[in-house]
Amino acid sequence: MFIFTFHTVINKPICSITFGNLNKQQALICDAKADTHDVAFTWKANSSSGSLQTLQAITTKSHSFYTFNDTRPPSPAKIKHFPSQVLKKSNATLECSVDDPGFPKNLTFLWFRNKNSVHNSSRSTWNISSVSLNDRNSTFSCLVKNEAGLSTQSNEINLNIVAPPRFIQTPPRSLSVYYDNKNLTLTCRIECFPLCSIIWLKNDRYLDTNKSKLYYVETGTFGANYEENLFESVQSILVWNITALPGKVLNRSEPISKYTCVSSDSANIKSRPSFSAVVIVESAPQNLTVSKNFVDVEQYEIPSPVECKAIGYPLNYVWTRKSSGEVVSKSQILQLEVLSKFDGGNYTCVVSNKYGSDSVDVYFNVY
Repeated sequence: MFIFTFHTVINKPICSITFGNLNKQQALICDAKADTHDVAFTWKANSSSGSLQTLQAITTKSHSFYTFNDTRPPSPAKIKHFPSQVLKKSNATLECSVDDPGFPKNLTFLWFRNKNSVHNSSRSTWNISSVSLNDRNSTFSCLVKNEAGLSTQSNEINLNIVAPPRFIQTPPRSLSVYYDNKNLTLTCRIECFPLCSIIWLKNDRYLDTNKSKLYYVETGTFGANYEENLFESVQSILVWNITALPGKVLNRSEPISKYTCVSSDSANIKSRPSFSAVVIVESAPQNLTVSKNFVDVEQYEIPSPVECKAIGYPLNYVWTRKSSGEVVSKSQILQLEVLSKFDGGNYTCVVSNKYGSDSVDVYFNVY
Protein backbone atom coordinates (compact mmCIF):
# COMPACT_ATOMS: atom_id res chain seq x y z
CA MET A 1 0.00 0.00 0.00
CA PHE A 2 1.25 3.47 -0.91
CA ILE A 3 0.14 6.66 0.94
CA PHE A 4 1.00 10.04 -0.60
CA THR A 5 0.61 13.29 1.37
CA PHE A 6 0.81 16.65 -0.43
CA HIS A 7 1.68 19.75 1.52
CA THR A 8 2.92 23.28 1.07
CA VAL A 9 6.44 24.32 1.70
CA ILE A 10 5.36 25.56 5.11
CA ASN A 11 4.18 22.01 5.77
CA LYS A 12 0.49 22.68 5.52
CA PRO A 13 -1.21 19.48 4.33
CA ILE A 14 -3.28 19.77 1.18
CA CYS A 15 -4.46 16.19 0.63
CA SER A 16 -3.61 12.51 1.16
CA ILE A 17 -4.11 9.81 -1.47
CA THR A 18 -3.83 6.04 -0.98
CA PHE A 19 -3.07 3.39 -3.64
CA GLY A 20 -3.27 -0.33 -3.03
CA ASN A 21 -0.62 -1.20 -5.62
CA LEU A 22 1.69 0.67 -7.92
CA ASN A 23 2.65 -1.22 -11.03
CA LYS A 24 2.19 1.25 -13.83
CA GLN A 25 2.10 4.93 -14.54
CA GLN A 26 -0.64 6.54 -12.46
CA ALA A 27 -1.84 10.09 -11.75
CA LEU A 28 -2.23 11.78 -8.39
CA ILE A 29 -4.96 14.42 -8.39
CA CYS A 30 -4.85 16.82 -5.52
CA ASP A 31 -7.30 19.66 -4.89
CA ALA A 32 -4.93 22.59 -5.03
CA LYS A 33 -5.37 25.93 -6.64
CA ALA A 34 -4.01 26.37 -10.10
CA ASP A 35 -1.50 28.95 -8.97
CA THR A 36 -0.11 26.77 -6.19
CA HIS A 37 3.41 26.03 -7.30
CA ASP A 38 5.01 25.43 -3.95
CA VAL A 39 3.45 22.01 -3.45
CA ALA A 40 5.75 19.23 -2.21
CA PHE A 41 4.96 15.62 -1.29
CA THR A 42 5.94 12.85 1.07
CA TRP A 43 5.11 9.15 0.70
CA LYS A 44 5.47 5.87 2.43
CA ALA A 45 4.86 2.34 1.17
CA ASN A 46 4.21 -1.10 2.57
CA SER A 47 5.45 -4.29 0.84
CA SER A 48 7.17 -2.60 -2.05
CA SER A 49 10.68 -2.19 -3.35
CA GLY A 50 9.54 0.61 -5.64
CA SER A 51 10.78 4.12 -6.01
CA LEU A 52 9.42 7.24 -7.62
CA GLN A 53 11.85 8.32 -10.27
CA THR A 54 9.63 10.69 -12.22
CA LEU A 55 7.18 13.27 -10.82
CA GLN A 56 5.64 15.80 -13.13
CA ALA A 57 3.27 18.66 -12.26
CA ILE A 58 0.53 19.59 -14.70
CA THR A 59 -1.40 22.76 -13.76
CA THR A 60 -4.99 23.49 -14.85
CA LYS A 61 -7.44 26.18 -13.76
CA SER A 62 -8.89 23.98 -11.05
CA HIS A 63 -6.31 21.37 -10.07
CA SER A 64 -2.69 20.47 -10.03
CA PHE A 65 -2.00 16.98 -11.40
CA TYR A 66 1.06 15.05 -10.37
CA THR A 67 2.04 11.97 -12.47
CA PHE A 68 4.76 9.45 -11.68
CA ASN A 69 6.32 6.27 -13.02
CA ASP A 70 6.64 3.42 -10.50
CA THR A 71 9.95 1.84 -11.61
CA ARG A 72 11.70 -0.77 -9.51
CA PRO A 73 14.35 -3.42 -10.12
CA PRO A 74 13.56 -7.15 -10.03
CA SER A 75 13.48 -9.05 -6.77
CA PRO A 76 16.45 -11.32 -5.90
CA ALA A 77 17.36 -13.83 -8.60
CA LYS A 78 17.16 -17.59 -8.14
CA ILE A 79 18.87 -20.30 -10.19
CA LYS A 80 18.40 -24.05 -10.64
CA HIS A 81 19.33 -26.69 -13.17
CA PHE A 82 17.63 -29.68 -14.70
CA PRO A 83 17.70 -32.55 -14.94
CA SER A 84 18.77 -32.78 -11.32
CA GLN A 85 21.34 -35.43 -12.27
CA VAL A 86 23.22 -34.81 -15.50
CA LEU A 87 24.99 -37.59 -17.37
CA LYS A 88 28.43 -36.92 -18.78
CA LYS A 89 28.22 -35.75 -22.41
CA SER A 90 24.47 -35.10 -22.11
CA ASN A 91 22.81 -31.66 -22.00
CA ALA A 92 21.92 -29.53 -18.99
CA THR A 93 19.66 -26.49 -18.70
CA LEU A 94 20.10 -23.64 -16.22
CA GLU A 95 17.03 -21.57 -15.32
CA CYS A 96 17.11 -18.09 -13.75
CA SER A 97 13.96 -16.63 -12.21
CA VAL A 98 12.62 -13.87 -9.95
CA ASP A 99 9.46 -13.76 -7.87
CA ASP A 100 8.81 -10.13 -8.86
CA PRO A 101 10.03 -8.86 -12.24
CA GLY A 102 9.80 -5.26 -11.09
CA PHE A 103 8.84 -2.50 -13.53
CA PRO A 104 9.23 -2.21 -16.41
CA LYS A 105 9.04 -5.92 -17.09
CA ASN A 106 11.45 -6.10 -20.01
CA LEU A 107 14.12 -8.27 -18.39
CA THR A 108 17.70 -9.13 -19.29
CA PHE A 109 19.40 -12.16 -17.74
CA LEU A 110 23.09 -12.00 -16.91
CA TRP A 111 24.85 -15.35 -16.60
CA PHE A 112 28.02 -16.00 -14.61
CA ARG A 113 30.41 -18.94 -14.49
CA ASN A 114 32.90 -19.02 -11.62
CA LYS A 115 31.86 -15.38 -10.92
CA ASN A 116 32.90 -14.35 -14.44
CA SER A 117 30.31 -12.92 -16.80
CA VAL A 118 29.53 -15.32 -19.63
CA HIS A 119 26.77 -13.66 -21.63
CA ASN A 120 23.58 -11.61 -21.39
CA SER A 121 20.32 -12.85 -22.82
CA SER A 122 16.63 -12.07 -22.98
CA ARG A 123 16.02 -15.76 -22.23
CA SER A 124 15.71 -17.08 -18.71
CA THR A 125 17.42 -20.38 -19.60
CA TRP A 126 20.94 -21.33 -20.62
CA ASN A 127 21.51 -24.68 -22.31
CA ILE A 128 24.89 -26.36 -21.82
CA SER A 129 25.53 -29.13 -24.34
CA SER A 130 27.72 -32.18 -23.78
CA VAL A 131 28.64 -31.46 -20.18
CA SER A 132 32.18 -32.38 -19.22
CA LEU A 133 34.46 -32.72 -16.22
CA ASN A 134 35.22 -28.98 -16.32
CA ASP A 135 31.51 -28.22 -15.95
CA ARG A 136 31.37 -30.28 -12.75
CA ASN A 137 33.80 -27.99 -10.95
CA SER A 138 32.23 -24.75 -12.20
CA THR A 139 29.82 -22.60 -10.21
CA PHE A 140 26.92 -20.90 -11.98
CA SER A 141 24.86 -17.88 -10.97
CA CYS A 142 22.73 -15.18 -12.57
CA LEU A 143 21.42 -11.64 -12.25
CA VAL A 144 18.27 -10.10 -13.65
CA LYS A 145 17.97 -6.47 -14.65
CA ASN A 146 15.43 -4.06 -16.07
CA GLU A 147 15.58 -0.31 -16.74
CA ALA A 148 15.27 0.40 -13.02
CA GLY A 149 18.32 -1.63 -12.05
CA LEU A 150 19.68 -5.04 -11.07
CA SER A 151 18.37 -7.75 -8.86
CA THR A 152 20.62 -9.13 -6.18
CA GLN A 153 22.73 -12.02 -7.44
CA SER A 154 21.38 -15.51 -7.22
CA ASN A 155 22.85 -18.28 -5.15
CA GLU A 156 25.71 -20.23 -6.78
CA ILE A 157 25.05 -23.79 -7.86
CA ASN A 158 27.09 -26.69 -9.23
CA LEU A 159 25.88 -29.14 -11.83
CA ASN A 160 25.35 -32.62 -10.40
CA ILE A 161 27.21 -34.49 -13.15
CA VAL A 162 27.64 -38.26 -13.01
CA ALA A 163 29.63 -40.57 -15.26
CA PRO A 164 27.92 -43.89 -16.06
CA PRO A 165 30.25 -46.91 -15.91
CA ARG A 166 32.39 -47.12 -19.06
CA PHE A 167 35.41 -49.27 -19.82
CA ILE A 168 38.59 -47.32 -20.50
CA GLN A 169 41.00 -50.28 -20.26
CA THR A 170 40.33 -53.93 -21.12
CA PRO A 171 42.37 -57.05 -21.74
CA PRO A 172 42.58 -58.49 -25.26
CA ARG A 173 39.53 -60.40 -26.41
CA SER A 174 41.69 -63.50 -26.80
CA LEU A 175 44.91 -64.19 -24.91
CA SER A 176 47.10 -67.21 -25.66
CA VAL A 177 49.78 -68.21 -23.13
CA TYR A 178 52.12 -71.17 -22.73
CA TYR A 179 51.16 -73.45 -19.87
CA ASP A 180 54.26 -72.72 -17.77
CA ASN A 181 53.70 -68.93 -17.89
CA LYS A 182 54.62 -67.54 -14.47
CA ASN A 183 52.92 -64.15 -14.74
CA LEU A 184 49.32 -64.12 -15.96
CA THR A 185 46.97 -61.20 -15.27
CA LEU A 186 43.86 -59.56 -16.74
CA THR A 187 43.18 -55.85 -16.18
CA CYS A 188 39.91 -53.94 -16.39
CA ARG A 189 39.53 -50.23 -15.66
CA ILE A 190 36.18 -48.45 -15.57
CA GLU A 191 35.38 -44.73 -15.50
CA CYS A 192 32.45 -44.10 -13.16
CA PHE A 193 31.32 -41.32 -10.85
CA PRO A 194 30.31 -41.91 -8.15
CA LEU A 195 32.85 -44.73 -8.00
CA CYS A 196 31.65 -48.22 -8.81
CA SER A 197 33.19 -51.65 -8.17
CA ILE A 198 34.26 -54.56 -10.37
CA ILE A 199 33.60 -58.28 -9.99
CA TRP A 200 34.93 -61.21 -12.03
CA LEU A 201 33.23 -64.22 -13.61
CA LYS A 202 34.78 -67.41 -14.93
CA ASN A 203 32.77 -69.16 -17.63
CA ASP A 204 29.79 -66.97 -16.62
CA ARG A 205 29.94 -68.01 -12.95
CA TYR A 206 30.94 -65.69 -10.12
CA LEU A 207 34.61 -66.04 -9.26
CA ASP A 208 34.96 -65.59 -5.52
CA THR A 209 38.62 -64.72 -5.19
CA ASN A 210 38.24 -64.51 -1.41
CA LYS A 211 37.64 -68.26 -1.29
CA SER A 212 39.79 -69.40 -4.19
CA LYS A 213 43.52 -69.88 -3.68
CA LEU A 214 44.11 -69.98 -7.42
CA TYR A 215 43.39 -66.28 -8.02
CA TYR A 216 43.52 -62.96 -6.23
CA VAL A 217 42.50 -59.41 -7.19
CA GLU A 218 44.41 -56.16 -6.94
CA THR A 219 42.22 -53.05 -6.95
CA GLY A 220 42.95 -49.35 -7.23
CA THR A 221 41.32 -45.99 -7.93
CA PHE A 222 42.36 -43.09 -10.16
CA GLY A 223 41.53 -39.42 -9.81
CA ALA A 224 39.93 -37.31 -12.51
CA ASN A 225 41.98 -36.42 -15.59
CA TYR A 226 40.96 -33.01 -16.91
CA GLU A 227 43.13 -33.13 -20.00
CA GLU A 228 41.37 -36.25 -21.23
CA ASN A 229 37.96 -35.39 -19.73
CA LEU A 230 38.02 -38.58 -17.66
CA PHE A 231 36.11 -38.73 -14.41
CA GLU A 232 37.31 -40.88 -11.53
CA SER A 233 37.93 -44.56 -12.34
CA VAL A 234 38.46 -47.92 -10.68
CA GLN A 235 40.85 -50.67 -11.74
CA SER A 236 40.74 -54.39 -11.03
CA ILE A 237 43.56 -56.80 -11.88
CA LEU A 238 42.80 -60.52 -11.81
CA VAL A 239 46.03 -62.36 -10.94
CA TRP A 240 46.69 -66.10 -11.34
CA ASN A 241 48.35 -67.43 -8.19
CA ILE A 242 50.72 -69.72 -10.09
CA THR A 243 52.44 -71.06 -6.98
CA ALA A 244 49.10 -72.44 -5.73
CA LEU A 245 48.33 -74.32 -8.99
CA PRO A 246 49.02 -78.07 -9.27
CA GLY A 247 52.59 -78.47 -10.46
CA LYS A 248 52.85 -74.66 -10.39
CA VAL A 249 51.71 -74.58 -14.02
CA LEU A 250 48.47 -73.60 -15.74
CA ASN A 251 45.80 -76.24 -16.24
CA ARG A 252 46.40 -77.99 -19.57
CA SER A 253 43.21 -80.04 -19.19
CA GLU A 254 41.10 -76.88 -19.41
CA PRO A 255 42.82 -74.97 -22.20
CA ILE A 256 40.03 -72.47 -22.96
CA SER A 257 38.24 -70.39 -20.32
CA LYS A 258 36.23 -67.18 -20.47
CA TYR A 259 36.82 -64.46 -17.89
CA THR A 260 34.46 -61.49 -17.54
CA CYS A 261 34.83 -58.28 -15.57
CA VAL A 262 31.50 -56.67 -14.64
CA SER A 263 30.79 -53.20 -13.27
CA SER A 264 28.42 -52.54 -10.41
CA ASP A 265 25.66 -49.91 -10.68
CA SER A 266 26.63 -46.28 -10.13
CA ALA A 267 24.47 -43.30 -9.06
CA ASN A 268 21.24 -45.28 -9.51
CA ILE A 269 22.09 -45.78 -13.16
CA LYS A 270 20.99 -49.25 -14.20
CA SER A 271 24.02 -49.85 -16.34
CA ARG A 272 26.37 -52.76 -15.66
CA PRO A 273 28.72 -53.02 -18.62
CA SER A 274 30.87 -56.13 -18.89
CA PHE A 275 33.86 -57.27 -20.90
CA SER A 276 34.89 -60.86 -21.64
CA ALA A 277 38.29 -62.25 -22.53
CA VAL A 278 39.14 -65.80 -23.55
CA VAL A 279 42.33 -67.19 -22.06
CA ILE A 280 43.90 -70.03 -24.06
CA VAL A 281 46.49 -72.23 -22.40
CA GLU A 282 48.81 -73.76 -25.01
CA SER A 283 50.99 -76.85 -24.57
CA ALA A 284 52.46 -79.80 -26.46
CA PRO A 285 50.32 -82.93 -26.89
CA GLN A 286 50.56 -85.43 -24.06
CA ASN A 287 48.60 -88.27 -22.43
CA LEU A 288 47.54 -89.54 -25.86
CA THR A 289 44.81 -92.22 -25.77
CA VAL A 290 42.43 -93.97 -28.18
CA SER A 291 38.98 -95.39 -27.53
CA LYS A 292 40.10 -98.80 -28.84
CA ASN A 293 43.57 -100.24 -29.40
CA PHE A 294 42.29 -103.35 -31.24
CA VAL A 295 39.31 -103.53 -33.59
CA ASP A 296 37.82 -106.76 -35.02
CA VAL A 297 35.89 -106.32 -38.25
CA GLU A 298 34.42 -108.84 -40.66
CA GLN A 299 35.66 -108.58 -44.25
CA TYR A 300 33.61 -106.20 -46.42
CA GLU A 301 32.03 -104.61 -43.32
CA ILE A 302 32.42 -101.12 -41.91
CA PRO A 303 34.40 -101.04 -38.66
CA SER A 304 33.31 -99.08 -35.62
CA PRO A 305 34.86 -95.60 -35.25
CA VAL A 306 37.91 -94.94 -33.12
CA GLU A 307 38.49 -91.65 -31.27
CA CYS A 308 41.90 -90.25 -30.54
CA LYS A 309 42.35 -87.90 -27.54
CA ALA A 310 45.20 -85.88 -26.10
CA ILE A 311 45.83 -83.09 -23.61
CA GLY A 312 47.27 -79.92 -25.09
CA TYR A 313 46.29 -77.01 -27.30
CA PRO A 314 45.95 -76.44 -30.18
CA LEU A 315 45.88 -80.01 -31.52
CA ASN A 316 46.07 -81.25 -35.09
CA TYR A 317 44.95 -84.84 -35.73
CA VAL A 318 46.11 -87.01 -38.62
CA TRP A 319 45.43 -90.73 -39.15
CA THR A 320 47.79 -92.70 -41.39
CA ARG A 321 48.06 -96.29 -42.55
CA LYS A 322 51.27 -97.40 -40.88
CA SER A 323 52.41 -99.76 -43.61
CA SER A 324 52.29 -97.15 -46.38
CA GLY A 325 52.19 -93.81 -44.56
CA GLU A 326 49.02 -92.95 -46.48
CA VAL A 327 46.87 -90.29 -44.80
CA VAL A 328 43.39 -91.74 -44.33
CA SER A 329 41.82 -89.02 -42.12
CA LYS A 330 42.48 -85.56 -40.70
CA SER A 331 39.88 -85.85 -38.00
CA GLN A 332 40.03 -86.72 -34.34
CA ILE A 333 37.75 -89.68 -35.05
CA LEU A 334 38.77 -92.35 -37.53
CA GLN A 335 35.86 -93.78 -39.49
CA LEU A 336 37.01 -96.25 -42.16
CA GLU A 337 34.90 -97.51 -45.03
CA VAL A 338 34.33 -101.16 -46.02
CA LEU A 339 37.50 -103.13 -45.33
CA SER A 340 39.00 -106.11 -47.09
CA LYS A 341 41.66 -108.39 -45.63
CA PHE A 342 44.26 -106.33 -47.47
CA ASP A 343 43.13 -103.22 -45.50
CA GLY A 344 43.84 -104.74 -42.11
CA GLY A 345 46.82 -103.78 -39.95
CA ASN A 346 48.01 -100.82 -37.85
CA TYR A 347 46.67 -97.31 -38.25
CA THR A 348 48.44 -94.46 -36.47
CA CYS A 349 46.94 -91.36 -34.80
CA VAL A 350 49.46 -88.51 -34.89
CA VAL A 351 48.71 -85.43 -32.75
CA SER A 352 50.91 -82.35 -33.17
CA ASN A 353 51.29 -78.60 -32.74
CA LYS A 354 54.18 -76.15 -32.75
CA TYR A 355 55.33 -77.40 -29.36
CA GLY A 356 55.66 -81.11 -30.28
CA SER A 357 53.87 -84.29 -31.38
CA ASP A 358 52.81 -87.72 -30.13
CA SER A 359 51.33 -90.84 -31.72
CA VAL A 360 49.53 -94.06 -30.92
CA ASP A 361 48.62 -97.18 -33.02
CA VAL A 362 45.32 -99.00 -33.45
CA TYR A 363 45.22 -102.48 -35.01
CA PHE A 364 42.31 -103.43 -37.30
CA ASN A 365 41.88 -107.21 -37.51
CA VAL A 366 39.89 -108.05 -40.67
CA TYR A 367 38.65 -111.66 -40.77
